[in-house]
Amino acid sequence: MRKISVQNLKGGTGKSTTVVNLGAALALKGKRVLLIDTDSQAHVGMHLGIKHSVTLFDLMTIDLSIEEAIINARENLDCIVSDKKVAVLETMLVQMPRREEILRLRARRLKNLKYDYVLVDCSPSISLMHQNALLFADYLLIPVSMDVLSLAGASSIMDSSRMLLQMYEMPLQIMGVLPTIYDGRLNMSKEVVSILETNYKKLTSVLTPIRTDVKLKEAAAAHQTIFEYDPKSRGAEDYMRLADELLELETRLDRQKQKPAEATLTA
Repeated sequence: MRKISVQNLKGGTGKSTTVVNLGAALALKGKRVLLIDTDSQAHVGMHLGIKHSVTLFDLMTIDLSIEEAIINARENLDCIVSDKKVAVLETMLVQMPRREEILRLRARRLKNLKYDYVLVDCSPSISLMHQNALLFADYLLIPVSMDVLSLAGASSIMDSSRMLLQMYEMPLQIMGVLPTIYDGRLNMSKEVVSILETNYKKLTSVLTPIRTDVKLKEAAAAHQTIFEYDPKSRGAEDYMRLADELLELETRLDRQKQKPAEATLTA
């Protein structure tokens, strides 16, 4: 089971879009996938058109089994959804012992549920939920939209991750940096990708960009994955290719896990 936290400390970089459509692509390839939404905006559930009476808030605050929080969204694709109550978790978690590890502790039974991938959607802020997501995950995927502020957000998430993991002496592998909202006609897009390749290529993979496609927004508004809404769109092509890239990375990631390498954030 690979647990991947999708994070950038800037909003609008395509985190939720990536979690939903990458998860859907992996599910279409026969992988069992769980999506966990840790953002109070609850975009994952809205995108997929699902609701559940038990949300992440309940999982984090009530003694219940993780199975009770899981709802099926599509074939091979399950979710733990969020809601507005997650916004008040910060004040509640402060009073709890091991407050940065609650999600990891609550999710211990996941290993018995035979998921291939768990993708975590995160809010664009340094918070206790952000820390919970990092300590829960084995891998970090960083979406970067084509602007300077997004680059700064990527740098900040790596710095904050490194500091947190030093405290807990836990390694976290960077699965890759993912350029999003890419328009090859614009100089800014080309410049940002060039900067990513200069700054991160020796550290991790700079993945093939997700191109700008209005169909991605339309799919979310229709409560569908891009593969349901328009399987021939650029967005569908790009996210299926991303799933292929991720699967190709598995051998290298396993090798790095056995022997820590450059793409591991450690103390």
